[in-house]
Amino acid sequence: VDEDQDSNKFAVTCLKDEGYRVESVTDQNKAIQRLESGGFDLVLIDVAMFDKGIGSLDNLKKNQVQIPDIIVLADASHRDLARQSLVRGVACCLEKPLDATELGHYVHLLLERRQLVASELRLAEQNRLLVNGLSLYSTLEMMPFFEQAVRMIATEVEAKAAFAFVREGEDFVPYAMENLEYE
Repeated sequence: VDEDQDSNKFAVTCLKDEGYRVESVTDQNKAIQRLESGGFDLVLIDVAMFDKGIGSLDNLKKNQVQIPDIIVLADASHRDLARQSLVRGVACCLEKPLDATELGHYVHLLLERRQLVASELRLAEQNRLLVNGLSLYSTLEMMPFFEQAVRMIATEVEAKAAFAFVREGEDFVPYAMENLEYE
C-alpha cells in the first residue's frame, strides 16, 4: 500500500520475481477493505499511510479481523514515524528507496516465522488432544477393575449401593453403583 506509484510498482515487481502472490493498492480505504476480506499474510505499507490508518487497524482488531504482519516503508524524513510504528506492533521498517534483496529477505523471514508460529500452535493442540485421549483411554481401560473394586468393598459391608469419585482431568466425578445383589 503506497501512494507513490514508482515505489509501489518496484515492490510488486520484486516480490513477484521472488514468486509471491502480490496485490497492490494505492488508496488507504481500499487497503482496509481488502484486509477485512482476509487472506493476506503480509502487508507492506508506507509509514505515512500507516500512521493515518492506525485507527482503522485498531478497529479491525476489535472486530477480530486477523491482521497480517506489517512492514512499514519510510524515507529518511519519516524515521520518527517509523520508530513509533514499531511500538504499535509493526514487524519491521524498511527505508525507501527499497533494496530488492533486503525486501525479499525480510518478507521471507516474516512469512517463515508466521509458518513456524502456526506449526507450533497446531503441535500444541495435537499434544493437548493426545494427553486428553490418553487420560480417557486410561480411564476406560481401568474402569472394569474399578467397578470390581467398588463391588468387593460393597460386599464386605453388605451395602445395597456404593459410590466413589473418579478423576476426570482436574475434576472428580461421582460414580455410583446401585441395586447391588450378592450371592
